[in-house]
Amino acid sequence: MPPLPLSRERVLQVALRMADGDGVEALSMRKIAQELGVKAMSLYNHVANKDDILDGIVDMVVAEIELPDPKIDWKAAMRQRAISAHGVLLRHPWAAIATCLEVQSSIQPISDICHQRDR
Repeated sequence: MPPLPLSRERVLQVALRMADGDGVEALSMRKIAQELGVKAMSLYNHVANKDDILDGIVDMVVAEIELPDPKIDWKAAMRQRAISAHGVLLRHPWAAIATCLEVQSSIQPISDICHQRDR
């Protein structure tokens, strides 16, 4: 069976799985490429850099949060959304800080922010 073709989605799925297992600090282009069975330079055909990967996996996590039915009461909708977000962040604990810092990433790359937090 031939290997699966490399794609942005596949790169992000592997990065998400790795972040869930070892945290975002453990992600590197080399490690992601190794997990995919390719050379690191091959990733650049699908993602711009590590910050692009981090942005992509944060987007994937946020997309897991269920949208409430717009027809229900706003308080019930907010509660439903909060419960869903809580469940998602329990599955992806690294994403809580990354999601909060997403706003700052337009000013400073999120990987730099995470490194500063660890100091």
